[in-house]
Amino acid sequence: MSDFPNVVPLRPEATEPDAPASWVKFTPHPMLEIIPPHTEAERANMRASLVEFGQIDPLLVWRGHLLDGRERQDLLVELGVEPRIKDVSLRFEPFQIEDAIIKANISRLRQFTTTALAVLACQWMDRDQQHGKRRARTQLRAALLFNASVEQIKTVRHTIKAQPQLVPDMLSGRISGHAAASLAKIPEAELDGVLKSIDAVPDETGKRRAAKAAASVVRRSRGTKRPPINYFPALFNQLGRANAATDALADFERQLLEHRLDAGQLADLHEKLGHARKDIDALAERLAAADVMLENALANTEPAHA
Repeated sequence: MSDFPNVVPLRPEATEPDAPASWVKFTPHPMLEIIPPHTEAERANMRASLVEFGQIDPLLVWRGHLLDGRERQDLLVELGVEPRIKDVSLRFEPFQIEDAIIKANISRLRQFTTTALAVLACQWMDRDQQHGKRRARTQLRAALLFNASVEQIKTVRHTIKAQPQLVPDMLSGRISGHAAASLAKIPEAELDGVLKSIDAVPDETGKRRAAKAAASVVRRSRGTKRPPINYFPALFNQLGRANAATDALADFERQLLEHRLDAGQLADLHEKLGHARKDIDALAERLAAADVMLENALANTEPAHA
């Protein structure tokens, strides 16, 4: 007799070919598909943890559907370890299952920004429409389920409708909802160039700063006038150099506070601090000049056609 009499086995063809015939690989609940999968780095860490410590938490299964642990199930099968499951089919009614999935994945959801949670709320609201159903999913219910404000959901929903290509950057946390709402005002062809310029910035912190700067430029644009598309790479280049000089200055000052340095090291550090401050002053002047260039460009740019 099975240890889990309430588990509904999948069809034979739905079982992974590399899993033993006695195992059942459960299909994720459709609600679970809304939550983005782990990154490759997170999967690697999870795999290492499973190898070292084994499976600590069982997979939650409800009427044959997986409520959490998509990657854990895949990794356990890959490692040749039969997953431990906990059948909760008798614990939850159908109307409770979405809340149960959110609670089961709360540690994962806490890693997302408020903008990303608002994106997930919008995707949840649209899910039934994509499956041809007419069930109404209210913004209030979405806000309560995903811990996002109704105002955030309204803003993000409008942004997604205007420029859906911004969704990946909002989900990753690279672009905030406020910045995305501003960037969504740029025509699609031009927005593609701006996003490529942001993507060319070396590190993630720099990319977030560049996105914020680009949104600020758009908000400052008067009416329908916008800066030329080649303005953004130049802006991001200056911004990146200013950020690098600022970070170097903070690092030097941190070294000064954390370590007792001899006279020679202090003299060397003082010289580096002097150079860093000069770099920042010079870059501040360049950014001010870039601002003037922007104002002139906006003044001389014809209103963009809708």
